[in-house]
Amino acid sequence: MPVRLEPGNPHPLPSTSCSEAMPSSSYSVESITAQDEIVRLCEDWDRLSSVSSSPNVFATFDWFQTWYQHIVRTEGSARLQPNVLALKRNGAITGIAPLTRSVVQRFGFEMRRLQFAARNQEWDYNDLLVGDNRREQTAALCQFLSQTKSGWELVDLMDVRDVDGAVDELRGAVQDAGLACAVLPTEERCPYMTIDGSWEEMLSRRSSVTRHSFRNRQSRLNRTLGEGLQMRILDAPHTEPGLLERMIELEAQKRSGGKLSVPFLGKNADVFGAVFDKLGPKGWLCVTVMEWKDRLISWHLLFRCGGKLWGYLTAYDHEFARLSPGGLLIPAIIDYGFAHGCTEYDFLSGEESYKMQWATGFHERKRLLIWNDRWQSRLCAAAFRKLRVRTTASRAAGEPPDANSTAIRKE
Repeated sequence: MPVRLEPGNPHPLPSTSCSEAMPSSSYSVESITAQDEIVRLCEDWDRLSSVSSSPNVFATFDWFQTWYQHIVRTEGSARLQPNVLALKRNGAITGIAPLTRSVVQRFGFEMRRLQFAARNQEWDYNDLLVGDNRREQTAALCQFLSQTKSGWELVDLMDVRDVDGAVDELRGAVQDAGLACAVLPTEERCPYMTIDGSWEEMLSRRSSVTRHSFRNRQSRLNRTLGEGLQMRILDAPHTEPGLLERMIELEAQKRSGGKLSVPFLGKNADVFGAVFDKLGPKGWLCVTVMEWKDRLISWHLLFRCGGKLWGYLTAYDHEFARLSPGGLLIPAIIDYGFAHGCTEYDFLSGEESYKMQWATGFHERKRLLIWNDRWQSRLCAAAFRKLRVRTTASRAAGEPPDANSTAIRKE
């Protein structure tokens, strides 16, 4: 089958210099909570995202700002407020911690929590943008948190990527700053597939059973749909007329546990419209589609992060489920990645069967829970960890969240 390539926080943390606590450091940290000030960070934020040795679309300014504004529109500004920490050296911004602040009633008193903005599977990986001097800037951030400990009970950093020992380095900096930290595993790993050849080359190394099964499915698809079947790689999806609307229409068939679920793309159409418009021209997006004549029968939304492709969201026409149209997009993705010098296809979070069939490894993520020596903070941390253990146990026993009320990405 031919594949075509188509080209205001009411309790802000104070700003502080960390040079007194750390004589070897010349970094200062500023807590930025006003929207107009955050917008002024855009140029520096984009610069830090673009020069990262391990680019992360979820750490870009556009992704943070678009999702944060959506959360405020749907949940109100009192629920979650920006609390971005900007690292500066000689007046220049050298690092950004893209945090937010929530104030909720827990355990009989007010709990103030600093966290990443992700609420429900919007982010798969979170990072601190700390430039080319990660150790010293991470230490400066932790010293800042220690100096401002009267302003928070918990710092909850979910889904942190452990790139080149980043988690151990962060944990050490937390302890050196006189704070306590628990490193917890996330509930789901991120399977990935190494790209080291064309699809045919990579398939040839698989077992004869796998090769036979895949080629049978591909032949069945070609026989059933015949002429008019095509796959396209949309390098600039923001320029494709009506694409997002077609994707939303197809995703409305998505199921969880055999039942129709609240569609993730459709429920957040305003977010993805902005993501296409803002991140598309910057080269972060790519969409693979399978079409039969004028009918869209499957699609896969990808992010290009440096030399890696990240598979964020997919959907297919359930009328053709027996033909595995979603899974048959993977060869086009691999060939596209190989042609563009990519070394990895990351399926992102979740261990669904179509991912596990091709995965060659897993990326781990960590959750760092940080607290201080105030009794309120210690109590919150103890209760929070106990609650998390109970929630994890219930999910392990087969009690997933209600798919009828929550927009989900997985099928």
